[in-house]
Amino acid sequence: MAHPDFKINFSFNDEELTFIQKKHPEYKTLLQNWTSEKQVEVLGGSLCNSILPLCQSFDRNGQIDAHSQLVRDACGKRPRGMTLFCDAWDSSMVTNLCTAGIEYVLISEKAVPPDKNRYLPVYMNELGKSVYIILFNDHLVPDSETSCESFIKQIEKEVKKVSEKDSFTQFSPNRIINIRLSSDKFMALLEGGWLENFYNCLQNNTVYTKIPVSLTLVSSYLKGNVNKVPVYIPSFFNSISDDKNYSSAFEYVLSNKRALALYNRILYTSLLISQFHGDKARKLTAREKLWQAQNGYALAGKDSAGAKLRHSSFICLCEAEKQIRNPKNFRESVIAFDYNNDGMNEYVCRMNDYFAVINLVSGSLRELTVSKCTGNYLHNVIESPYPENNYFRGLFTDHIFTPTRFENYKNKIADTDGIFSKIQYNEIKFSPSHRELLLSAEAVCFASRQKVSLRKKYIINSSGFVVQYILKNLSDKPLDAVFAVESNFGCQALGTKEELSYSVDVAGETERFEVNPDENTKRQWMVNAVQVTDRMNDVSFVFELNELGSYTCYNLEDGESKTLVSSQYWPVKLESGMETEKTINFTIINPHKSRRKVH
Repeated sequence: MAHPDFKINFSFNDEELTFIQKKHPEYKTLLQNWTSEKQVEVLGGSLCNSILPLCQSFDRNGQIDAHSQLVRDACGKRPRGMTLFCDAWDSSMVTNLCTAGIEYVLISEKAVPPDKNRYLPVYMNELGKSVYIILFNDHLVPDSETSCESFIKQIEKEVKKVSEKDSFTQFSPNRIINIRLSSDKFMALLEGGWLENFYNCLQNNTVYTKIPVSLTLVSSYLKGNVNKVPVYIPSFFNSISDDKNYSSAFEYVLSNKRALALYNRILYTSLLISQFHGDKARKLTAREKLWQAQNGYALAGKDSAGAKLRHSSFICLCEAEKQIRNPKNFRESVIAFDYNNDGMNEYVCRMNDYFAVINLVSGSLRELTVSKCTGNYLHNVIESPYPENNYFRGLFTDHIFTPTRFENYKNKIADTDGIFSKIQYNEIKFSPSHRELLLSAEAVCFASRQKVSLRKKYIINSSGFVVQYILKNLSDKPLDAVFAVESNFGCQALGTKEELSYSVDVAGETERFEVNPDENTKRQWMVNAVQVTDRMNDVSFVFELNELGSYTCYNLEDGESKTLVSSQYWPVKLESGMETEKTINFTIINPHKSRRKVH
């Protein structure tokens, strides 16, 4: 930045701005000097790189304002423009940007039709409010092997191609090429001397061009060029995790079950915060925790780093809810509404010690957090790597197997018809006051085409659930099968040296012992109770069976998460019209309670 004519726009996230403020005040001084000399312009953004179209309007304004204040503290000037994480855009954001004092926003050129890309600002109007949109010309980004001369010639060629027969030329002869460089790309060009050579080429006119090329800031360009191309962009999303094109951030979330689970909890927590009244300080603290949970990389990332951030986001959401929960007035509740916007009711259990969601598909729990502010125990649960065995691995997921297929199941081999694990249950009875939910499902199973029914009753209490099963043979043939209840626990030790954060203890008729899921994949035990303990948070989950049953467990993992699969099962031999009953008492033992071991 020793050259006064070298102009550049910087974009920092909130963590980088905070780091500059606390650890490098000398860089803060440099930023302020460069900004005052109009050599540098620092752009705004959103806190935690949030995907703004997925946030409520109030949260959008708050995040933009909070980030703008960080920019002002760092460089002494409030930003006039901003960037968007994943170029995530929605037409409703025009009002938010205007309310936050943002005059222009920068997004990818892919967001507009090619004929609208005239290397001019585009202009969008929504409900009487308007904003400039500056396009990133990503197809022109140079690398260290590109010569400065050829790059300048390419710029001239691109501008000449769109401006020769362009009606905008007489009004706005100056065009703008906006090159977006990541920090790694920028450092590579800087350390390799490419940027220095490029600047010298422009200053010394070593490359002959009919159209003069110079460096400028976006705000400086907008001051001298009032012409713009009108456009309407309904939505846009530029995924960072895959090459698939998504029309919007909402479409991306719907395609990613992990992101969707987090997004649903964010919406629910935002609703709770909006309805909270009385203590403004607690409400503000809760909203700040919500903003942290809306981290864009948590929603858009698909690798292990994304899994860690989703885990952290759920913890932030738990902390946000605790801020607005008044222990004196709080009432435990079980309510039914469309929690995940799939057109069906879910059953949301908001208790003192835990938060859980029961889904009609498979009749299982899809979300479980405890009051100690843990992550979602079911969020990082993976699906099977085999498409034919692809079902959501929640808590109390039910299966019917033939004895042969069950042996394959224990060996982690895909060999299930998805009976009851994929079926949508029907609500028979739901009593919010008694906290009882009765579900029912019917299925035709096996090659013998036998019809069976399963009635599943949840009794929700302050410390967990009582789950009662009644399996009935509706066919005219005897039923010889294995009935299994599978519960899955996602790893809570993400980012630590622990490979899996759970220990498993089982209690049989005469003894109690610990089992190792990694070493005993093919083994089975006769048990009365099973205790799964989250060693990271000192939280235990106890399954107590009404009658002696068999038990197996093993670990699964993919690139994003690790999972403990814990299954109780019983051999079932039923004559036509006969039924059998199984009951599991599920208890969550929080660390503030006395520790109880299975016995």
